[in-house]
Amino acid sequence: MKCLTKSFLDYNLPSNYKNIVEEYYKDAKQILCDNMIMFMLTSSCSLGSCIEGWSDIDILIVVEQLRFSELKAMHKAALKYNIKIALAMLSRNEVENRMFDDKTNVVFYQITVGLAKPNYIKQDTVFALPQVELEQIQQDDIIMLPWYLHKLRRLLFAPSDDKRSIIKMLYIVIKMKLRMDNIIAISYSEAYSKFAQKYHLEPIDIMSEILSTQESSDSFIKFARQTVEKICNGEI
Repeated sequence: MKCLTKSFLDYNLPSNYKNIVEEYYKDAKQILCDNMIMFMLTSSCSLGSCIEGWSDIDILIVVEQLRFSELKAMHKAALKYNIKIALAMLSRNEVENRMFDDKTNVVFYQITVGLAKPNYIKQDTVFALPQVELEQIQQDDIIMLPWYLHKLRRLLFAPSDDKRSIIKMLYIVIKMKLRMDNIIAISYSEAYSKFAQKYHLEPIDIMSEILSTQESSDSFIKFARQTVEKICNGEI
């Protein structure tokens, strides 16, 4: 299958992120060899919204056959880098039969609409990328939103304990709600800004919150709790 791919050099990434992605791709080629069908940088790093020192490196790999020995080797390889690599490895069968989670479904939606591209597709192989429309993502959002809300509510009982998780979980919830209203956001700043504007909430400077080494600010926790309350009570 001929598929448009994107070079790592084309990403607007900090140099340390770019170097790690390139090295991890070499790890994948060495460990997986001909078993690897696709390698793709995903999420913020592939969308031009990487925040240095905050963003993880999300990688999606598709293989002909899923083998635990290779999966273990890929996770072990990721541990040698100083930035967290979040790996999703799927078999051809899982991809072709859409046996993947909501986060991966979003990746295939981004490929479908041209927001993102794989970095490597094995030549001379018959492999069809799933075509995912926004309506399918919205269906996932309706199903998964209660689960993410539950996780976020638990985190908000003790907000100073896990600031990073609260910000990330709230980001997921906010993007889900925006997508339900046909609004796509691909960065923290864009998502939080559009959400506050759409639902008439007091804006929050999320980048200051992310970059601060202090505990969660009172204004951020108020925003997070207000968001959860309004969603749970059917006000937005």
